Amino acid sequence: MLDAVAPQAYWKDIMFRRPWSEIELSDVRRGLKIGVSIEIIADFINRDVDEVRQKAHELGLLPKNKGHPVAAFD
Repeated sequence: MLDAVAPQAYWKDIMFRRPWSEIELSDVRRGLKIGVSIEIIADFINRDVDEVRQKAHELGLLPKNKGHPVAAFD
């Protein structure tokens, strides 16, 4: 029998393996550029917050030493 945490952990694992679409990547870029929080972006594109944060780092959208978006008007 599975405990109550297993389904959530299972779906989180599935979500991390799902490929990123161009639309999702665009939503992350645009959202961070205008100052939308990673939490709101993650909810909007139906992704885990940690996954969105990791992808933003990979794309160079967040400073390496902090988890805050880059300036919106660079």
